[in-house]
Amino acid sequence: DLRAVWSAVYRNRLLVIATVLSFLAIGILITFLSTPIYRATTRIQIDLQQAKILEGNDVEPTAAMQDGERYLQTQLDIIKSRGLARQVAEDLRLFRNNDFLAKMHVTPTDKPEGVYNVPQARREQVIDALQDNLSIKLPVDSTVAIVTFESPDRQLSARVANSFADNYIVSNLQRKY
Repeated sequence: DLRAVWSAVYRNRLLVIATVLSFLAIGILITFLSTPIYRATTRIQIDLQQAKILEGNDVEPTAAMQDGERYLQTQLDIIKSRGLARQVAEDLRLFRNNDFLAKMHVTPTDKPEGVYNVPQARREQVIDALQDNLSIKLPVDSTVAIVTFESPDRQLSARVANSFADNYIVSNLQRKY
């Protein structure tokens, strides 16, 4: 009976109001105390490489669809690789930067021992932080990869996402030539 339900709610109106207000206050408090996470996204076009035939212009090799998908997956794996993350860290000088690990909420295990000597554990922490906050998606029927990096600092997110794209392009050019 609707009248009985309304009567029960009305009798306990102070309890209902207090419950709603307390949950509202908790929600507002959590919203203000949580650290904002900024997401920077860059897009990289991955062109399928086809073999070139110098003689006989009318002959063109046809790549199987499976080979194209395998090539795209290989390129995504290269973007996610530790080698590319290492290049990004070196490019942005993150190995010696205490601010990077602090911003990523990672406690550094070791301090730099010298000008050119960064402990291996610290290097691994930086690379792991880069890889853990990196995501790569390849939309269906597209060769444009979406590279996203998340961090509490918006400028850091943008620099890292752009550096992944730049270093991927440079490494592709180095492999070709």
